[in-house]
Amino acid sequence: MSKQTSFAYQKQLLEEFKHYLLSFNDELNNIVSQYENQLHNFYEQEGMMEEVYEEYKEIYLNPTQQKIRELTSRIESEDLAFIDKEIDFLSSR
Repeated sequence: MSKQTSFAYQKQLLEEFKHYLLSFNDELNNIVSQYENQLHNFYEQEGMMEEVYEEYKEIYLNPTQQKIRELTSRIESEDLAFIDKEIDFLSSR
């Protein structure tokens, strides 16, 4: 395999991986919303007392959502930036 083909193939794989990361990030962002919605729906159906609902949100839901948001932020700012840099490098070859 020539270097040109090799670079093109690597670039193609990186672009596919980038697409995967973007989709993965979208899924994580959707999960954050779904988690909150499911908890709220459970509460609205009187499956949880208000005090327990508020405590759960504060102690469990909010910190978990924050961790997921930190992860998605890192993927956007670091992982995808690295992939873009590599794609640009391979494009210049």
